[in-house]
Amino acid sequence: MEARDGQSLDELVEAFEEHLRRTRGTHPSVSRKDVYYVRLFLKYVGDEDVVDVTGFSASDVISFIESLVGRYQPTTIKGVSTALRLMCSCA
Repeated sequence: MEARDGQSLDELVEAFEEHLRRTRGTHPSVSRKDVYYVRLFLKYVGDEDVVDVTGFSASDVISFIESLVGRYQPTTIKGVSTALRLMCSCA
């Protein structure tokens, strides 16, 4: 995934999907949840028009995960964490 400053949320999500498909060989039906969680995170830390990926921090990730606790099961939270790790590994 090639992230550039000032990409839209949709562009970043598409780049993440492409990364999963090309480098990890993930079928779109398998990556659907990861893409969903990454989209939620990007909406949480930015806006839909332009997302500045250089501004993300560990506290953003922690705050996002904390916002999900109580609304989701622990196994779902684990899936969210995995999706965010995948996103960070390809940035």
